[in-house]
Amino acid sequence: MNRSRIILVFDNEFAKRGISNSLEQIGFILTPVSLLDASATRLSGEILVHLCLPRDLDITIGQLRANFLSSTIIAIRDIESPTVRINALLAGADSCYGASISYSEVAAAIQSAQRKLNFSYASAGHAARRPEPAAGPVAASPPPPEKAWRLGDNEWTLVSPGGVGISLTRMERSIMKAMQRHPEKMVGRGDFMIENADIASNGRSLDLIVSRLKRKGNVAGASIPIRSMRGKGYAFSGELRVDGERVDTPASPAGRPPLDKADASQYPLLAAIQDERLLFHYQPIVSAQTREIIGAEALLRCKDTGGGTADIEGLLREACASEAAHALVGWGLRTISADQARWRQAAAGQGMVVNINVSPQIFARRDVVDAILLGVFSHGLSPRDLRLEITEEATSRTSAADVRAILEEFTSLGVEVWLDDFGRGYNNLEWLSTLPLAGLKLEKSIIWNAARNPDSHKVLRSICQLAKDLGITTVAQGIETDAHHQAAQDAGCELMQGPLFFKPATSDEFARALAGQRAYRAAVMPGSGR
Repeated sequence: MNRSRIILVFDNEFAKRGISNSLEQIGFILTPVSLLDASATRLSGEILVHLCLPRDLDITIGQLRANFLSSTIIAIRDIESPTVRINALLAGADSCYGASISYSEVAAAIQSAQRKLNFSYASAGHAARRPEPAAGPVAASPPPPEKAWRLGDNEWTLVSPGGVGISLTRMERSIMKAMQRHPEKMVGRGDFMIENADIASNGRSLDLIVSRLKRKGNVAGASIPIRSMRGKGYAFSGELRVDGERVDTPASPAGRPPLDKADASQYPLLAAIQDERLLFHYQPIVSAQTREIIGAEALLRCKDTGGGTADIEGLLREACASEAAHALVGWGLRTISADQARWRQAAAGQGMVVNINVSPQIFARRDVVDAILLGVFSHGLSPRDLRLEITEEATSRTSAADVRAILEEFTSLGVEVWLDDFGRGYNNLEWLSTLPLAGLKLEKSIIWNAARNPDSHKVLRSICQLAKDLGITTVAQGIETDAHHQAAQDAGCELMQGPLFFKPATSDEFARALAGQRAYRAAVMPGSGR
């Protein structure tokens, strides 16, 4: 008889990738399984993942049930309805969820199934993925107070006082580092979000990771002395050293584990996020005809330690590093989500689309692009709450085929992509027909030249007509005068942006602008205040 396993079955590629990536980040080991592989039943992994077409899901579940009789099958369907769920259960699934389910709910379902099936975390599948260090004498009980646990700085290993080595995932190591930095060896949910800005803002994540870490210790024979603080977080009750040296770093005033001086100098972007010095200013985008706000562009700003403005370009260069890039993406999506909620109150429920600029450093990192895709949902945003703005420089670091594939992933979810600063330097007109673009932001020099030169105006009109024929919205940037506005509107530009209408504003100022627009609309057209 086949040994028991847990099988996740998806009929949606994006849901599979997003949930699988998040589960692996918090320590789950997933093994792909194919029904075409004759040796599938001999796979060593305990958690198997299978992707099929939506129309084949029920048949696939039946085949998996026949091949893996005693396993737990969890189906995750793109379409969610009682009928769909009933059909999946009748086909042999133990549970069925919609694709909108969060990865933490899936993780909880897996853990529940593991308890029922009495799975051991130290499986052959886990050992093949990340071998455990050779075990020394096994500590049968929590370590005595006078003996220390050691967190290897370069080994990704937690070593018990008895010499038992427990390998750590990135998230587990991050939790241990946060505890080590805190004077009381504690980590709260807020601390965890600072340490891991790329993980969804869900306190359940911390619970899941700690639970799995403690189970790994028990399997290895070393009880890790982490105790719950009644919903506030977790504390390490033993002595904890890093590379043999005890560290007693005071917490920051906000109670978060601070970066040390070396980290702060090496990673100024991470330091700016932790010190809450980053912020967005929003520049409204308006209708060319009515001048009403239809969206806004998020412009990254950073306050330096003296209260002035720091060099953003210098900080963004740091985003080449994975940790900094993921932290920036997580912070940005959380901030936009919070600001969107505030604006909906100001506009009586009407949301505003926010354009976010994807820097060349971030666009060149596929793992960060995936984090953006996942983060849109995990931070409570709708795909239609965001637009992506990319530049020619951003696409120049990636092959044309990869650029198109990446952009199609966003557009397939409903996230529009706009090409920014069209007309600055050399631009490939073929992009307009080959890339899945929804908007074209024209560089301000094109608009300014068109306002004073008839031939330049013909060029602008031709660009607008070409974009219109391709179904691409044109946006005139840098509108400072009525002449700029008139020239762009006459040429066919549909949207405008510039100081003639609004300058970049804080989130609160933007909310007041929306409230003012709502009040004006209600006064001019009674009954249309929404």
